[in-house]
Amino acid sequence: MGCHRALSAPRIWQVAQDTQLSVRTPIDRVRNRINRQLFNKSSASSGHYRLPRSERSSPPLLEALCDKLPIEVIETIGSDVCISSIHEAYRGVTVSTHPLVLEADVILVLDCDVPWVPTQGTPSKVFYINAHRTYKVSCELALEQLNAFLNRQNIDRSSLAGLFEARREGYQTWRASLLLLETPAEDGIVRVPYFISRLRQPLPENTTVVIEAVTNAISVIHHLNLTKPGGLLGTGAGGLGWLGGAAMGVKLAKPRDFVCAIVGDGTFLFSQMESAFWISKRYDIPFLLIVLNDGGWNAPKVSALLVHKEGYASRHNRKDLNLSFEPSPDYSGIAVAAGNAYGAVIETPDQVDPVLKEAVKTVQGGKSAVVEVRVPSIWPETT
Repeated sequence: MGCHRALSAPRIWQVAQDTQLSVRTPIDRVRNRINRQLFNKSSASSGHYRLPRSERSSPPLLEALCDKLPIEVIETIGSDVCISSIHEAYRGVTVSTHPLVLEADVILVLDCDVPWVPTQGTPSKVFYINAHRTYKVSCELALEQLNAFLNRQNIDRSSLAGLFEARREGYQTWRASLLLLETPAEDGIVRVPYFISRLRQPLPENTTVVIEAVTNAISVIHHLNLTKPGGLLGTGAGGLGWLGGAAMGVKLAKPRDFVCAIVGDGTFLFSQMESAFWISKRYDIPFLLIVLNDGGWNAPKVSALLVHKEGYASRHNRKDLNLSFEPSPDYSGIAVAAGNAYGAVIETPDQVDPVLKEAVKTVQGGKSAVVEVRVPSIWPETT
C-alpha cells in the first residue's frame, strides 16, 4: 500500500484580468486612416459602459479621444454616462439607428450589444471592441491605448479644423433644438422636456439618477444634461419593474448620494412600489421618485411600430390595444399609504418648481418623496 500524501488546499481562482487591444487590431487600422487622411466625415462612437471599474475612468478617456479627433459620440439605450453632455462630441441617446451611423466613415463600438438596427440603416466599416473575439478587452485599457497611440502620431490638427468646426456647430444646433423644447407651453400642459429642465435645478450635485422611463427615457436623458461619470443608472436590457429595488440599491451603495428615480406609469405598476416604499421607510432608505404619468403603457406600441411601421398598432389607439391606464391610479397616494412618503401631483407649470423644491428638501431630511407629473402621451388618443 502506498502512503497517502496530504492534499494541498484547493487553489482559489482569481478574477480574470482585463486585457488590452492587440497592436494589430484597430490601432493599425486607425494608423492607416490617419496616414491616408481618410477622415472625410466625423467618426461616430456608440456605446455604454457596464464595468464598475471603468465607470468613472472611461468617460474622461473617451473625451480625451474626442479632443484628438473629430469624433461624435452616440449613447445607446442610455444606461449610464459615457461622456459629459456638455462635450461638443456628444450627440445624445438612441434606441434605433442614429443618422450619424449612416454618415460616419469609421465607427468604434464600445461595450455595446446593439449599436444600431441593421434593417433601418447600413453603417460603414466597423471595428468591434469586446465582441467577436475570444478574449475580453477592457474599454478603459483600450481607450488608454488609443489615446497613447494618437499622442505618438504626427497628426496635423489644422487639416482636421473643418471637421472640428462642423462638429462644434452640429452640437450647438442640436443643443439649441433641445432648449426650444424646454420653453413653458402656452396651453398650460406640462411636457417632459420642460419638466426635466426644471427638475435639474433643485437636484444636488451629488445626485445619481436611476431611470426606467422607457418611451420617455431619451427625452429625459437629453434634458437632464448629465456630466458626472456614474451619475446615471439604467437597466440596459429588458425586464420592466426593476426601478424600485434598484433605486434603494443605489442609495445603499452610495449612501452619501442623493438618489432621484424617474419612472413611467407603466413601469411603476410593474415595480411593486407599495413594497418598495414600505421597505424604504422600514430601513430608512430615502429617495425621490418621479412618475411620468402619460395615461398608459406606450412601450408595446412603440415596439410594434419599430417592426411593423404601418401595421395594426399604427391604426389603433392605446385603448383599443388595451394599453390605456384610465382611470389613472393614484401613484403618489400608493407611496404615501405604503411608506408614509411625501406625495404630490403636478398638473400645471406653476406647480412644478415649488413641488420639486419641497420634494428634494423632504428627501434630504430622510424621508422618501413621490412626485407624479401628468404629461401628454406621445400619441393623441385618437390614433
